[in-house]
Amino acid sequence: MASTNPTAPQTPAIGEVQSVSGRVVAIGANGSERQLVAGDLVYADDLIKTVGRSTVVIALNDGTRFDLGRESEALLDDSVYSDDIPALRAAAVLDAAEIQRAIAAGADPTEIADPTAAGVEGGSAASEAIQEGVSVTRTGRVGLVEAGYETNGLEQDFDPVAFLAGDILPGDEADAAGPPANVIPVAAPDAYTTDEDVPVSGDVSLNDSGLDDGPVVFSVEPGDGPTNGTVVMNPDGTFTYTPAPDYNGSDSFTYTITDANGDVATATVSLVVDPVNDVPIAADDSFSVNEDASLTSTVAGNDTLSPDGGNTFALLTNPANGTISFNGDGTFTYTPAANYNGPDSFTYSITDANGDVSTATVNLTIDPTNDVPVAVNDNFNVDEDASLTSTVAGNDTLSPDGGNTFALVSNPSNGTVSFNGDGTFTYTPAANYNGPDSFLYSVTDVDGDSSTAVVNLTIDPTNDVPVAVDDNFNVNEDDALTSSVAGNDTLSPDGGNTFSLASNPANGSVSFSPDGTFTYTPAANYNGPDSFTYTITDVDGDDSTATVNLMVGAANDVPVAINDNFNVDEDASLTSSVAGNDTLSPDGGNTFSLLTNPANGTIAFNGDGTFTYTPAADYNGPDSFTYSITDANGDVSTATVNLTVDPTNDVPVAMDDNFNVDEDASVGKEGRAHGTLNPEERNTFALLT
Repeated sequence: MASTNPTAPQTPAIGEVQSVSGRVVAIGANGSERQLVAGDLVYADDLIKTVGRSTVVIALNDGTRFDLGRESEALLDDSVYSDDIPALRAAAVLDAAEIQRAIAAGADPTEIADPTAAGVEGGSAASEAIQEGVSVTRTGRVGLVEAGYETNGLEQDFDPVAFLAGDILPGDEADAAGPPANVIPVAAPDAYTTDEDVPVSGDVSLNDSGLDDGPVVFSVEPGDGPTNGTVVMNPDGTFTYTPAPDYNGSDSFTYTITDANGDVATATVSLVVDPVNDVPIAADDSFSVNEDASLTSTVAGNDTLSPDGGNTFALLTNPANGTISFNGDGTFTYTPAANYNGPDSFTYSITDANGDVSTATVNLTIDPTNDVPVAVNDNFNVDEDASLTSTVAGNDTLSPDGGNTFALVSNPSNGTVSFNGDGTFTYTPAANYNGPDSFLYSVTDVDGDSSTAVVNLTIDPTNDVPVAVDDNFNVNEDDALTSSVAGNDTLSPDGGNTFSLASNPANGSVSFSPDGTFTYTPAANYNGPDSFTYTITDVDGDDSTATVNLMVGAANDVPVAINDNFNVDEDASLTSSVAGNDTLSPDGGNTFSLLTNPANGTIAFNGDGTFTYTPAADYNGPDSFTYSITDANGDVSTATVNLTVDPTNDVPVAMDDNFNVDEDASVGKEGRAHGTLNPEERNTFALLT
């Protein structure tokens, strides 16, 4: 769509600018002046001026094209545009009627009509000056109008005017006698100037001629293009040249005109690219970052670096609500102040090798976030059968809202944990367990925001060795001690734990079993310290040794009299000793004494404990007596001697007798005098032989 201009006059639009080379201005009927660019509208009665070597091409609404060359001007009145333009038709009718009425009243039409196309009165000196610089190409319909009245003011002689191809001149007569002559195109050199890095557009056809043999085509053949830029040549002769980036100096290209008959003409377009100071251009930036987060980016993305090189970025002012790390290539890291949200900014500059500087502002928006605690997973190692005391809070981020409380969420599978509200804990693996374990905990702030994490535990295996621990025992002098050393020892989980005696006691003897039980007997009458060592060995050969410390307590050595039991036959005597089972006092001087006599017999008791017991005649049954042992210290022990008098069968005993008798005499003696009768029976004597 064609562009509009707010300063344009309020007359109807009659065309649109197709291309402009250099500076071209339009002065409206209302006196306003505006610079034309491609796409602008032009209006009825606009005065068009080309400045210096500028040119302009205008497409009129009636389908024709209006071209104006360098250092020229032309008035766009009704001699240029067609009355077929609807916006002008009514005005034209009105103007014609007014002119006719003026003529009828005797007025000179040259004085009441609009100025000529050149913009001044015909025949004037100004007209002569202007017509020399005006080149008008008219393509399309041409109407020859007879005024119907005598014209005045046009008797001035003009210098010859060169008309362009397509012009229809009054008085031209067609040659009906033969075909038209072959017209060869003539290409004229052109020259344009532009600034470094600025494209220039133009029309090379404006000063060319001999374009009558049908349609002509303008082109730039391969190899004819510019050396230090690019050109786009359109078939109608309009072109756009773009110099190479940052290039300044001279350049040129050659174009070719080819008409319908194949006739060809070439010309060179000379170009001058004026140097400009290449400066860097820093453009403002806008970034967003979350509260308590960092932003890493670059300011260079929308900036234009100077072709002079040496572009260096530098921080000019720091942000007010955060910190920044700024690098020479434009990259940066911005960190807002803790818990800050809102706007912030900093400024920076770009300086090139020539010292040219450009500055810009980086606008930052720190978006608010809900401050939540962040629990981070932890990893800990602990040895098998050992405990770990530590804290999970070391790598966690507490919420600035406060009230951060740690809590245990799930227990470990292979151990126990004691967990505190400040995140400290003590973990104890299951006995003899090694391998992985874990538990879950949470951090919750005063707002109820919560975060959970896992504590990963590795229980490192250890060589399970038995641990033998020293023992202490007490035993009385002359007593034996039976106990076990295993009670306070730690057996190896590897199994096969065997106890063995490592060294014997010095003042006694020990009987030691593989299960750790033992019997210790101190040397007779010894009191004082003693010890022995033992070893525990597991199935892996791991062993541990400990010492058993013994204290043999001193005792008062007293004799110990022990009861005795004896048997003796009825009417027999018993000679024996009570000392056989007694314990004599080591203090010496042990003396045996009879304390009580037997009730059913008699006893002879000696100081060494020997005795002779005689039961009462024909007595059988129990009897007893008591005795004592007294040592040199006067220590005494008593005991009882229990006697059993066994009954016996009492038989009469006949004993041989010897008697003397006189011959023929008789003897009268009782045989009882030499025998023993059974007291339990009636004894009867009988003659045997």
